Amino acid sequence: MKRFKVLNPILHCNSFKYNEIANVSRRTWMINSGNEILSFFYQGGSESNYMDNDILNLKCEDSWSNPSEAIKISTIKMLLMFEYCINNFDFDFLIRSSNSTFIHFDVLLKKLNNIDNIEFYGGQINEVKNNFSNDKKVAYALGQCFMLSNDLVKSCVENKEFLINSNMIDDIALGYYLHKHFNLKFQRINRWGLWVRCKPPNFSKLSQSDWVAYTSNRFKKLYKNGHINR
Repeated sequence: MKRFKVLNPILHCNSFKYNEIANVSRRTWMINSGNEILSFFYQGGSESNYMDNDILNLKCEDSWSNPSEAIKISTIKMLLMFEYCINNFDFDFLIRSSNSTFIHFDVLLKKLNNIDNIEFYGGQINEVKNNFSNDKKVAYALGQCFMLSNDLVKSCVENKEFLINSNMIDDIALGYYLHKHFNLKFQRINRWGLWVRCKPPNFSKLSQSDWVAYTSNRFKKLYKNGHINR
């Protein structure tokens, strides 16, 4: 197995919008990944699980292709990605990001020197009402960027039926599982200055081309500025 300190799978879909943004990511922030970090995109819609250059193709539907099943599909897709990572790479941490997230890898590597790689779960913590169990609320790290240690990724794969049957979207299902099975202290890594969310504020009203233009311009400016004097 190839060794990396960090895996950075990026939530993806084979569509115009996501492919265009992915191309800008490749030309900007992903360039700075270095030798210790492996960044790649993951998408459904394949007949098998395999890596093609920097795209991990997974044997499942894509969340966007079936709106009625999107919640469960998103969790299945995440778990298939987790399983592929465990079976094919040796790593300490996994940081899952969205297609519109710009990551500062220099900040990430500096911070990782000071944290334990056992039972680590972090991100921008949110709470949501829980309609599926006796727990009134679920605390979870937002899907735009969350980080897990290797042992927690393995645990999710080993208990995938629990996450799938929770009937929650991927990031919420993950938080719910970790809350129920581990006594974890959530790490608010959004305070590290680790990433910038570049999703348009009024995205639901934009055309795909306008969405691409907004996110691409933000990526290019952040990359050009170096987010400037880090």
